[in-house]
Amino acid sequence: MNTDKRKQLSTMLADELKVLRESRGWTLVALADHMDHFVTPQALGLYEKGLSMPSVEVTEKLADAFGVSREALIQSRALAVMHTCE
Repeated sequence: MNTDKRKQLSTMLADELKVLRESRGWTLVALADHMDHFVTPQALGLYEKGLSMPSVEVTEKLADAFGVSREALIQSRALAVMHTCE
């Protein structure tokens, strides 16, 4: 995947994560709590800013925290771009 596509994916995923979090009225600390502190609020902030991409394991924990299937999260607007770029 080229750098432009990766940046686009990162930005879209960042937006999706923020929308999911804010729709539940959670802070980054609350999201970390719902993930049993698998990652720090600071790491979650980096994902939301598009400065870092979550691993598969973190993606699974995010899906659990949001109460959606991993597949639903993977098929979100953001991650759908990644599959079309492969």
